[in-house]
Amino acid sequence: MASRRSELIRLFEFEPDLLGAVDRDEAAEAFARTVVEAVSLPRGEFAPPAVVGAGVDLGFLVLEGLLLHRRQFAGRRAVELIGPGDLVRPWRDEDAGASVSGHTSWKVCEPVRLAKLDRAFERDAARWPGLHARLLDRLDARFTGLALQLALAQQPRLETRLLWLFWHLADRWGRVERQGIVVHLRISQSTLADLVSARRPSVSHALAGLREQGLLLQSAPGRWELHGEVPRQAPDIRSHQTV
Repeated sequence: MASRRSELIRLFEFEPDLLGAVDRDEAAEAFARTVVEAVSLPRGEFAPPAVVGAGVDLGFLVLEGLLLHRRQFAGRRAVELIGPGDLVRPWRDEDAGASVSGHTSWKVCEPVRLAKLDRAFERDAARWPGLHARLLDRLDARFTGLALQLALAQQPRLETRLLWLFWHLADRWGRVERQGIVVHLRISQSTLADLVSARRPSVSHALAGLREQGLLLQSAPGRWELHGEVPRQAPDIRSHQTV
């Protein structure tokens, strides 16, 4: 993939929420003095060792863009979508003693910008204990999203899995527009199939059914529109697609 680009930024101009648990006066100091390196990556396969460099302890905070984190076990693949607000540590070594091992790969779907939380940042962050709690919240949010994917995999109807997946993505990265709730997400149907534990042809059929019922439609490449109310229980969808 193309070489990375980097620049220095004031982190909390992009992520002011991280200072929500910090005293107001201390937050003002943190805002002014916290400068980190931001790394930009183009679309394509993402090789973590090439972008980490030296001295990264806490990880990278995604400022914009979309990554795929893929794990393969015994011929099956699990996929995690990672986007703005997520904290990642992509260089972490595999456990050599693990009984069940797999292969990890990363892909940049939309050009990403990553804030590098290096050792200098970690030293500064030690002054503001509430900041670490907010960073841990970002990791916990990823775990919650993965738990949701596991729960969705147990829903028998594929249309239900897809609809709830997109409402979850809308909570994270959607916007309210005149047409409805819009999620900008440039991913393939094969990736959607991995996210909802299905086959790609079945996903294509299920998306057509949701479009016919006016619940979810792709109005342009990478633009998904949700209509109606958020389903509080398994929605009454006419199709019985289950794979």
